[in-house]
Amino acid sequence: MKKFVFFLNLTAIATFFVLLSSTGTHADCTKDIDCKGNRICEKGICINPGQTETSPEFTAEKKRNKERESVQNLAGTWRDSSGSYRYTITVNENTIEIVQTSEWMNNQWELLGHNWYWRGTVAGKVITGKWIGNYSPFLNNFSGERNMTGTISKDADKIHLDYIIVYPNGSNAQGYALGWVERNEQLDLHREK
Repeated sequence: MKKFVFFLNLTAIATFFVLLSSTGTHADCTKDIDCKGNRICEKGICINPGQTETSPEFTAEKKRNKERESVQNLAGTWRDSSGSYRYTITVNENTIEIVQTSEWMNNQWELLGHNWYWRGTVAGKVITGKWIGNYSPFLNNFSGERNMTGTISKDADKIHLDYIIVYPNGSNAQGYALGWVERNEQLDLHREK
């Protein structure tokens, strides 16, 4: 009898791990009550009753789950093509934020009150959003944002950004900007190894 109970316990544990691994890391559901309305949970995805794994809705939801997981994997430390600066990428759902970091820049620029970053949303391999800049307090306290677009490489190890940035157009002896200019810029990032 003890051998039989032990066998049942091992079978239950194995079944648990098989079910756990089949739902994926970013499952929408684990049971029917996790789904809205009369939808049911099928392999970690909420579907309408009667749908199958080959139905377009199931396939589309599976693709969205894979894209969400891919976006989450962008989080971490990246470098620009020159290797001079580090960029910290944080991700929340499909929102991405890219912040330039370097010891020199953090110390020097924080003293001057400068900072900028990129924030956007990811859809597939495309990023759309804004470059957000703040030059304060010594340079006339400019704050603003400009459009930004980007692409993520197929294997998600490179990111290319196109954006408009605002720079001071010279400064006086007190450090106040004489004016502001916009220009188009590009940034190529790769994962830090």
